[in-house]
Amino acid sequence: MSQLDQFRISSKIVALEPGLHIFRYATQLATDEVVLLALQPSPIGKGQVDFFPGEGVSRNTLARLGDCLIARVKSAAAGILVTEYRSANASSVVDLRLDRIDTSANIISDKSPAAAPALNAAPAAAPQAETLVLSGSVQGRGAVTASSKTDGWLGKPGSQQALEGFAITWDEQPAGVELIYTGRVRDLGQLPATRSGSYLGTRNQNQAIYSISFILAGPRADEYELSGQVAFSGQPPQALQPGLALAGPTGREPLVALRPRIVAKPSPHAARFPGLADQSDRLAAQPQHAWDYQANT
Repeated sequence: MSQLDQFRISSKIVALEPGLHIFRYATQLATDEVVLLALQPSPIGKGQVDFFPGEGVSRNTLARLGDCLIARVKSAAAGILVTEYRSANASSVVDLRLDRIDTSANIISDKSPAAAPALNAAPAAAPQAETLVLSGSVQGRGAVTASSKTDGWLGKPGSQQALEGFAITWDEQPAGVELIYTGRVRDLGQLPATRSGSYLGTRNQNQAIYSISFILAGPRADEYELSGQVAFSGQPPQALQPGLALAGPTGREPLVALRPRIVAKPSPHAARFPGLADQSDRLAAQPQHAWDYQANT
C-alpha cells in the first residue's frame, strides 16, 4: 500500500475576486489525526494567483491549527483548488477560514486615534445569526415549520420519518448574496439547484432526499459564513459544509432534519490602536515598563 492509499482525498474550488485573501486552518486536531489542506490555482477563472505562505507552511499546504496562507488574485477572478488529504482515522471536521484583506481607503476610519479601542478593551460581542424561516414536508407528519430564532431544526434528528422537501426563507435577506441548495431524490435523481425562498423536493409522494448541499453565492457571499447541521436516518447530526454533498455513510439514508445557520462575518478591518506618536502624554505619565506590558497584552 502506497502512502497516498492511506489517505481519503477530496477537493473543491473556491472562487475569489481580485485582491488579497487569507486562508487559516482553524481546527485543533487530535494528536493521531492528519488532515492536510493543499491550495493551488485551478483552471477556472482568468485571474493570476500568487501564494504567500505563513511561517512553517510548506508547499502551500495547511496542516495544523494556526497555519495560514495569503492568496493574491490579480487581473480577474480566479479559482483556488482546495484539496483535502484525510488520514483513515481522522474524524474531525476541519474549519478552513477565508477572509478578504481590505487594502482600500475603507481602512481609514473617520474616528480620531483617541477614539480607538483601548488595548485592554473587552472583545466585541459575537455576531448575531441571520433569521432563517424553514418549512417542509415530513413523511407521515405533513407540513412542518421551524425558525433559527428557536432551536432551528426542521424535522427531528434521530427520527425515522424522512424529510421529503423544504424551503428556506432568509428574513431581511441582504442584496448581493443568495443561499443556494440542491439535493438528490431516489426516483427523481439530482434536483435542480434552487435559491432561498423556493421549495426543493416533493410533498406526499413518499420520495425521500438522500443527499443535500448548500452554498452562498453572489458578489457579497464572502461577507457571510454558512454553517449548521444536517441529520440522516440512523446517524448523528453532521456539520454542514458549504459546497459539499452531504449524505449518510451508504448514501441510502434519508434526510430527516436540517438546521442551517448564516452569520455575517466580522469586519475585515483590523482594529486601529493609537500609535506611539499619539501617546506622548500617556508615556510621560507612566513608567516605561507599564506601557511595555500593556502593549504586549
